[in-house]
Amino acid sequence: MNEVSEKETSKMKKLTSHLCLFVISAGLYTCQDPMVTSSGDFLDKLDGALLDAAGASETTGSVEIVEDVLTHPDPNDPCVECSWYFCPNMDYVYQKEYCFDVCQNPPVVIWETECVELLECDPAQYLLEIVDCTTEEGFPGTQQTVCDKGKIKNLECETECYQEVCDYLDNDCDGVVDNGVTNACGHCEPPAEEMCDYIDNDCDGEVDEEQRNACDECGEVPQEVCDGIDNDCNGLVDEELINPCSTACGEGYELCVGGNWVSCNATQPTAEMCNGYDDDCDGLIDEELNCQCPPELIGALVECAAPPLTCGKGYKTCACADVNCTESYMTDCAALCVYVPTPGETCEPTLGIPIAEECNNYDDDCDIFVDEDLYGDCYTGPEGTRDVGICKGGKQYCEAGVWGGDDENGVYHAGLCQSEVTPSDEDICNNADDDCDGIVDYGQEMDPTDILFIIDWSGSMQEEIDAVVEALTIFSSYYADEGALRWGLIIGPIKEPNICSGVTCPLPEVCYLGDCYYCGEMNELLNSCTSHIPGTPCYNALCGFYTAPSMPEKLVLESDFAEFSTFINILTEKSENGLLNTGDEMLLDAIFLAIRTISIPVVSILPYEWHGAWDINSQPALQDFQLSWRDDAEKLIIVFSDEPPQSYLDPQVTDSEIASMISTIIGLKPYVFAQTSTQWSAVTNANGGKWYPLDSDTSAMLDSLLEILDENVCQ
Repeated sequence: MNEVSEKETSKMKKLTSHLCLFVISAGLYTCQDPMVTSSGDFLDKLDGALLDAAGASETTGSVEIVEDVLTHPDPNDPCVECSWYFCPNMDYVYQKEYCFDVCQNPPVVIWETECVELLECDPAQYLLEIVDCTTEEGFPGTQQTVCDKGKIKNLECETECYQEVCDYLDNDCDGVVDNGVTNACGHCEPPAEEMCDYIDNDCDGEVDEEQRNACDECGEVPQEVCDGIDNDCNGLVDEELINPCSTACGEGYELCVGGNWVSCNATQPTAEMCNGYDDDCDGLIDEELNCQCPPELIGALVECAAPPLTCGKGYKTCACADVNCTESYMTDCAALCVYVPTPGETCEPTLGIPIAEECNNYDDDCDIFVDEDLYGDCYTGPEGTRDVGICKGGKQYCEAGVWGGDDENGVYHAGLCQSEVTPSDEDICNNADDDCDGIVDYGQEMDPTDILFIIDWSGSMQEEIDAVVEALTIFSSYYADEGALRWGLIIGPIKEPNICSGVTCPLPEVCYLGDCYYCGEMNELLNSCTSHIPGTPCYNALCGFYTAPSMPEKLVLESDFAEFSTFINILTEKSENGLLNTGDEMLLDAIFLAIRTISIPVVSILPYEWHGAWDINSQPALQDFQLSWRDDAEKLIIVFSDEPPQSYLDPQVTDSEIASMISTIIGLKPYVFAQTSTQWSAVTNANGGKWYPLDSDTSAMLDSLLEILDENVCQ
């Protein structure tokens, strides 16, 4: 047997230690099955057998195999070692058993079986079972046991669980969602910043921390007012409050003490006394008194303006009542010439010297007019608010010695400061500083908003429309007309007025469409509706209404979106012309035409026309009846009507169809002023709209309109 090199021997030992044999001469390739064990002695002896096998392969090419053993060797024989080995060149897992006599050196094969299929499982059934398991990270999972080429294998523990993150899911599969990873508010989003709204926004257990004012409330600190309360919460009550005051004698200031205005320092009128002064501040000196006057005034001239002087400035003096001047008295007010005559001139004792006119119910300038052309500035609001925000001074004029002004009806009131604007109780959202504190709308801004008014223009709406116009006129005095808001106007139904207005026909002729027609004598006109043929000028003129019978009722787009001043001028002019006797209130059609181009999808006008059963059209025509809504603006539609929704289009539109269209338009809200809340409920329920009672009271209408604007326009 040839010697085997150390390198080859080492290689063979390594193969043996991995329980793998390769016997060239026998054509046997095997990896020892894990279920079959061999003793250490056998492996040592197998080394020798392999060495011999290596040598034998060079000579005989085979390992000696004893073939005379016909029965399986006794497994209890200490010299017998048996093992199973893979068979070469097989498609499946085939093995055969070899038994060795390990007491011989080298070991000798004493038993060999045929190749048999030896499987732990059925290869045709890959998945055997799935069991629960736990991953190395500690997450619950499942583990598959499979049949891999006849061998049972346990795959790795697989799981869909992972480290918990904040996403409102149970990522780590412990039955608790987002445990330990939510914010203080129990949410995944970053906590909200704390704001002053009486809510713990950032969930730190404190409400409105570092947000409230000195009065522990949200908003601006209230201004101190004279009411005996510490309004601005600075620990002082009614501090530093002064108020202008006046008497007939002049102006001054008063102080706030204990919640009341006191201590007006203006000169107070006193009872008239003989001292040459106007003590009661009525413009007259020592009037209605026969005064005893002090000796030092005897002969002194004192200015006066009182009867019997009829105008201008006169004089009186202290005169002695007797020769010894033991008594004195003040003379009547008379012209200067009474006391200082001018030679050659006639003295008129009741005519004084003309002086500048004053507000004293007296003809100071001797022009026979009393208190004429006396005007002055005035302001009655709190000190420091004049010319701040909307606040401005007004005008007064003198009437019978008293300053005052006219109200909106032209009626004079003493003390009234005409056209002044004083602070409002509340700073409404109108882009103006209504309370005159120097802050516009508490710092709010106005959202861009398009506001469309749709008004029932039938004759029954006259009082309500007057209230709308008056309310908007008042609103205009508070509203800063800037580009944030735009206003549009649709009215209907209307008719052109009878063109006979201003045409005078000689009796007994009558006018029809601007021309005069003879329709019979006066006594015959009473029977015109039966004696004349319908449709003739006489029949139409005498039996028709106050509009031209051939004139259709129309829906009119009076104003596309424009600034408030343009809108209110158009609305005022239309209302001044009065409403007409119309009755086809096509306001549901007005909403349809106003929004069809901004609904989703856009509704084509092609299938629609005015129904032929009614004499109705529109201005402009249907295909041109569109408004210029802004894409980035909030959108309001405000309807005024004393009738339920009506449509005169063909095909007709319904209130439910209008509601569906409105619901597709982001930022559009419908508001309806109607007699009942149910008439237009389908429309007002869309997109959070609202119903308001139709009212002829201007104040109620103004409050409702301001509420709509405040809800939608202010940020």
